Amino acid sequence: MIGKLVRGVVALLALLTLVGCANIPTRGPVEVAPGIQEEPDVGVQVAPEPPRADSSPRTVVEGFLQAMANYQPGYHVARQYLTEDVAESWRPESQVLIYADGYSVATTPDSATLTAPLYGRIGPDGAFSRMDRTLKLDFGLQRNEDGEWRISRPPDGVVMTQYTFDNFYSSVDTYYFDPAFSRLVPDPVYMPRNNRTPTTVLQALLRGASDWLEPSVASAVPPQTRLNVQSASMDEAGVVDVSMTDHVLGLSEERRTRMVTQMLWTLRQLPQVSGLRISVNGEPYPVREQDATGIVPIEAAESLAPDPPVSDDMYGLSEDGVVSVEPGAAGAALVPVEGPLSEQPQASSLAVSGDRSQGAVVSDGETSLVVAPFAGEESESIVDGCTDLLRPDFVGSSTSELWFVCRADGRQRIGMWDGTDLMPIRTDLTQSAEIVNFSIAPDGVRFAAVRQLTSGRKELGIGLIDRSGAIPTVGHWRTVSLAEPGQPAQVQATDVGWVSGASLAALVTDEAESSSRVIRIDQSGSHYADIGQPEEWDVTHVASSATPDRVRAAVVGRGAWQFEDDLRWTELNPNLHAVAYPG
Repeated sequence: MIGKLVRGVVALLALLTLVGCANIPTRGPVEVAPGIQEEPDVGVQVAPEPPRADSSPRTVVEGFLQAMANYQPGYHVARQYLTEDVAESWRPESQVLIYADGYSVATTPDSATLTAPLYGRIGPDGAFSRMDRTLKLDFGLQRNEDGEWRISRPPDGVVMTQYTFDNFYSSVDTYYFDPAFSRLVPDPVYMPRNNRTPTTVLQALLRGASDWLEPSVASAVPPQTRLNVQSASMDEAGVVDVSMTDHVLGLSEERRTRMVTQMLWTLRQLPQVSGLRISVNGEPYPVREQDATGIVPIEAAESLAPDPPVSDDMYGLSEDGVVSVEPGAAGAALVPVEGPLSEQPQASSLAVSGDRSQGAVVSDGETSLVVAPFAGEESESIVDGCTDLLRPDFVGSSTSELWFVCRADGRQRIGMWDGTDLMPIRTDLTQSAEIVNFSIAPDGVRFAAVRQLTSGRKELGIGLIDRSGAIPTVGHWRTVSLAEPGQPAQVQATDVGWVSGASLAALVTDEAESSSRVIRIDQSGSHYADIGQPEEWDVTHVASSATPDRVRAAVVGRGAWQFEDDLRWTELNPNLHAVAYPG
């Protein structure tokens, strides 16, 4: 996130000072928290020590905070800082509260308190959510029978600084299906990096989707299913052996395949995992994809990838109509597409289907939405009576669903065209705000948007698409905060697109400098970072493609640029005034 490096250095110095003050430790082992290979640790985690004799209130509380910051099963060391009755009842697993860096414990000779802006919370479901309130803790210090200070009022759950969260926690996507069981939907859960194991990620999956996402997804895992021995072992070859409860007996072959697909996609984020072998009550559990030894290889679920197949194709709008954009060393060549969309001089925005068979353009002063195949001569205008049409969006890689937002009958509306019929979409997103730009995740479940509030400010957020009824609805809006803890946001989003199954590219404007840049932000808002701001660009829109291994994005305004890597953007063609990726 912006300023993360500077804040991290300051927080590290504060952490080292805290360690010295708390006598934790100036000698003894120093542990580097292990992480997943593609996420190397950037901090040093110091092993906690129990309280020492004659410790002051400050030393006791700071020792307790340090012990909570270092994940250990059961938090045995942290409990030693509590009074005996509280040590048994304290539930550190109930939640994680993350507060802003730079705030220290305030003490008197017999008390200790901590007051700081809250940054976020990890709930019992493992999901992260931003918080906008103040953390106030009075640790209720009491002397025990030996005259030593102990804490009688620990927090509900664990508390830690933002620095600790940034460096020693990370997300793992657990996977569920859309209601039609046609696409996988990632659901990020957060856990300590040194506790990312096959057991913990599978337990998170079996626990079920997060409270926010659950209404819009389905799972092939039967309710109440658990690991039979509460652990999943992995052999030297990377094969994970899982013993499951008998809730999974009696499932159809198709449902078994779906359940295994969810497990594989969740496990494949651990780079050492090569396959999965399931048993129930000590007996092999047969599934269609397993080999002769009962192992399902990790690659077996590729056909149900949560992200659409990656295409390097890019399309755009020139002064004449839709073109194929072919980047080269000296800029990008613009090649008119086949079909009627190549002649759309009034077009202002476009979308291209995931299979690259058709496109859609907004034209005629944002009053017309025209759809046509690239290999054909017929086009179709699919809306009537609309004004202020926004850039449309095709959903996924293998669907003809085209979503659009326009103004009709005096208010803003969302609609969907399935290739044959138009369908109105019910939503409460436009009741107290107006959608400025939107983008639908490749799974067709999450609706990212920038909304302008009645105050005039713009906010970034995500709604959920519920397809359980005859008419889909978009609701359950959740704001994706761009503010630092305890401070008003210094930037506003103006456009958004998906760059992976669970993260976004947002075009943001710095209010102080009136400049625009692109950030990558995860869907919960827990982390974001700049991905570039070329000199002297003046851009108004961002286009992106949800790819699992790299960021694919382009921006358009007075000129067009494509993201390459490491904050590097290359100019495409000055004659482009809109860009789109398939799907």
